[in-house]
Amino acid sequence: MSYSTCSLNPLEDEAVVATLLERCGGSVEVVDCRGKLSGFGTRPGMTHWHVLSDDLLPLSSYSSVR
Repeated sequence: MSYSTCSLNPLEDEAVVATLLERCGGSVEVVDCRGKLSGFGTRPGMTHWHVLSDDLLPLSSYSSVR
């Protein structure tokens, strides 16, 4: 599976992938395919991020907005 977005929001990018990995319990893995994408710009994903309110204030946790 390939997952791609045009968003710079980690809740729409990295958090989706992290949730998929968590829910699949080790049955899927991230594969680095940058060597196969000649001329395609890539960057490493974020490993942590701050969740912000609609007012752009930091929230204590993602679960507080569910």
